[in-house]
This record gives sequence, C-alpha cells and structure tokens, in this order.
Amino acid sequence: MGAGQSRPKPTGSNFTDMFLNVSPTQFDDLNLMPVDDKINLRHCLVREVLDGNFLAPINELLNNEAKILEIGSGLGIWCCDMASTYKTPSFTGIDMFPYDFPTVKNSNVQLEHYNVLNGLPYDDLTFDYVSVRLMAIDIPDDKWPELLNECVRVLKVNGWIEVMDSDGEPSSDGPWTKIVNRAIRDHLISRKVSINVATRHYQNLRSLPNLSDITHESRIMKIGKWGGKIGELSSQYFRELFKVFLLLFGSQIKLNGEGIDGKIKDFIRRGRRKNIDDFLSRVEVEYETYKTYLVHHVFYAQKLYQL
Repeated sequence: MGAGQSRPKPTGSNFTDMFLNVSPTQFDDLNLMPVDDKINLRHCLVREVLDGNFLAPINELLNNEAKILEIGSGLGIWCCDMASTYKTPSFTGIDMFPYDFPTVKNSNVQLEHYNVLNGLPYDDLTFDYVSVRLMAIDIPDDKWPELLNECVRVLKVNGWIEVMDSDGEPSSDGPWTKIVNRAIRDHLISRKVSINVATRHYQNLRSLPNLSDITHESRIMKIGKWGGKIGELSSQYFRELFKVFLLLFGSQIKLNGEGIDGKIKDFIRRGRRKNIDDFLSRVEVEYETYKTYLVHHVFYAQKLYQL
C-alpha cells in the first residue's frame, strides 16, 4: 500500500468515471458541460443543501493544527474551499480517478491519486478528521466495510469520521423520469452497488467497535424550478448526468409500458441531440408536477480507541 502506486487510468467501469470523464468534444452536437464545471456544480449544490462543508462537530478541531483527509476529492474543490476558510489545518485529498489537479491551490492542501480499494497509503493514527464524500455509486457493496475500516485505522483517537452520500435515485419522480432512474439503478445493481445508501453506511459504521456517537442526518435537495435557484441548478446537473447516461447506455433501456410512447426508445438509441433533449425536457416538466427531490445523507462518528 505504498504511496508510490502508479496513477490509475480511467476505465469507464465506475459511474463517476463514466459521467465526469466523457469529453464534451466526444459529442459536440449535445453541448455537454465541461468536466471541471460538472464537478464544481456538484460541490456547490451539496454545500448549499448541507449549509456548509461538514456536519460533524469539528469546529474547534479546525481552529488547530489538525490533519484532514478527504476521500473522493475529485479536483480538490472541497479541500481548497475548506482551506480558504480554515488556514491552520493541513488538508489531504485522495481520489482513485486521474483528474488533472489544479496547479494553483492553497499551500495547506495536498492532492493525491490512489486507488482506495487497495487500502489507504497512510500510517495508523495520522488524521484528526476523515471525510468520505459522494463515493456510494463507485464502491461495490462488499468493499465498503474494508474502506471504512481503513478510514478508522488512519484516524486518531477522539478524531471524527464523516460519510456523505445521496440516495441512488431521486424520490417522487414521474413516469418519464422513472425510465432513466430505473436504468441507472439497474446499471448500479449490475455492478453490485446498492442504492440503499442510508442503511448500508449506518450498518457498516455500527460494525466498527471503536466508533461511538454514530449520528445520521439527512437533507432534501429539491430538483426543478419549484426548488428555487438550487432546484434549477440541480435540474441542470441531472440533465448532464442523464444526458451522458443516455448516450452511453440508452440502447439498453427497457420500456415496459407505464404510459410512455415507445418511440422514445428509438429517439434515445439514435443519440441525436434533439431526441435526447426532447426526452429530458419531458423529465424536467415532471420535476414541477411531481415535486421531485433527492435526499442527501450524512453520517458521522467519533473514534474511541485504536484496535
């Protein structure tokens, strides 16, 4: 588990890898959002929904020379955002995907590439706070216990671990939206990834005997104009997610009635901009009709002792 492991290459086998690393120039006619913009939009949405970058009680810790680790750092936006507010701690971000990290960043931020499925390349009792963010759809169910155990291993006694993820699919969706949600859910299940984030994370954290005060909080992110500015931005984010998914997997979508015109299947398969945009426009109308929303879950706990 040395820190000198070779930089991973994008394979498309992970959902985030697939969604974020599709180049806008690969499908010029679909006007895809640049990768950096997608990652930044997701960060801003989550920060607004949570009303901050964390929920664990670590304010005092952040005013000292603490060591902070973020797993699933992407481009390091969370680390840099935190470092801009909290000047004293040191922040380390680690991600399994080979993003091009920013060349200009805060002096107290270090970003690294490493495949966390191989363990964490840090000594025991290294960090005061470990944050695992938005990794649910990229980590198979059977890998989560080992990953969380590694997080706790590198965490100092009395330190905090925080795990943040969203549900695998939005709630209160209409029939057109269900088509894409169901297809994404089936794709995740085929990769042995559960969409029941809340149950999985809570049970995995409870299985670790040296954690206490396990807390679960949830926040709702409204999708669509009915949710105000955040709702409009979340609708924009899901348009990008759905658009890429339809491009790559649209031919595999199964339509089983539900009052949907079967011709849309041909629209998706052809991959033409107008056809996909027509489909997604219907989805966005449903956001307003059905008041669609997504639930974000945050779990945090304190480490009592080292095993």
